[in-house]
Amino acid sequence: MTTERRIINSDGNMNYGGIKVIGGDNDGATIYLVGAVPTEGVSFHKEPDMPLDVVVDLTFEDIPSEKRSLYESRVRKILTAYDGRVKDASSVLGWSMEKNRFDEFAGRLERYANEIMRISPKARLARTDVTAFFMKAMLDLGTVEERIARPTIEFDKRYGPGFLTFPTVRVPENM
Repeated sequence: MTTERRIINSDGNMNYGGIKVIGGDNDGATIYLVGAVPTEGVSFHKEPDMPLDVVVDLTFEDIPSEKRSLYESRVRKILTAYDGRVKDASSVLGWSMEKNRFDEFAGRLERYANEIMRISPKARLARTDVTAFFMKAMLDLGTVEERIARPTIEFDKRYGPGFLTFPTVRVPENM
């Protein structure tokens, strides 16, 4: 979980600059709107590759075996669509099964999968709109505090999609 963070606009205009993130896990990062991301000097985090079978097993880790046999094929299909955010999708699915709300949240994930198909899986972890979608789902499930989720959701409503970027650190070749 990230800690509460304050977001300030570095130059007073989102279209020409980024928003600096102060505090929390992403301290020092900058959010740029889609289309305004610099081509040099920034990078963004990517989700590490995990075999689908491992993620499916983690999704069902605390779930009774009868639910696994009932939901496994749907879970696999959803997780495959969320390449690049598979851990978040797995969390939503697992929590929704525990809270007996699987069909509701599986449906949300299936509908949203159509929207994010145009986003490269390598960029999905950095996209603020995708993060807001998952924060809203986890908030609705009661698995994240509102003070943690609300800034991300409100940022997306106010500014639209962006990328959470980090300064690229260049290491001299002779080191």
